[in-house]
Amino acid sequence: MNVNWRRLEALAAGARLCSLTAAARLLNLSQPALTVQIRQLEETLTIRLLDRALEERYGTHDAYVARVRAAAPALVEQRFLLQEDADRLVREAEASAVLR
Repeated sequence: MNVNWRRLEALAAGARLCSLTAAARLLNLSQPALTVQIRQLEETLTIRLLDRALEERYGTHDAYVARVRAAAPALVEQRFLLQEDADRLVREAEASAVLR
């Protein structure tokens, strides 16, 4: 599973601002780049996280909450895996510094 903080941040910004264009500006990304990140997150989690309508709009608040709740267990698990990876990298960097 390839969930990363950047993709989660893209989704959170889009949800908070209710606009992918505004979220992209906030994150200093192009709107297509932000959309790609959210689509990759959706593919990884195998769940549709936002509704794409004529303009950039999310579904109803209830639908959004239901999707987030459905995705939450996978997101929490991924967060722990990312933390384990970060901890391992820190240990490796510390060990490498000791060997020099």
